[in-house]
Amino acid sequence: MIKAKKGEVSAQSQAMPTQMSEGWIAVVGDFFNNRNMSAQEVQKRLHDLLMQR
Repeated sequence: MIKAKKGEVSAQSQAMPTQMSEGWIAVVGDFFNNRNMSAQEVQKRLHDLLMQR
């Protein structure tokens, strides 16, 4: 789909399955709502999420 649109994606939901998109939003939301969460923890959680294929 991304190739067909010349690399343009208007929403993250177009670039990944719904479950993965919801997980991504949850992790980023957790980061902004939890002052104790480090950027490294978010990076690890996002990486783990993307590797779940």
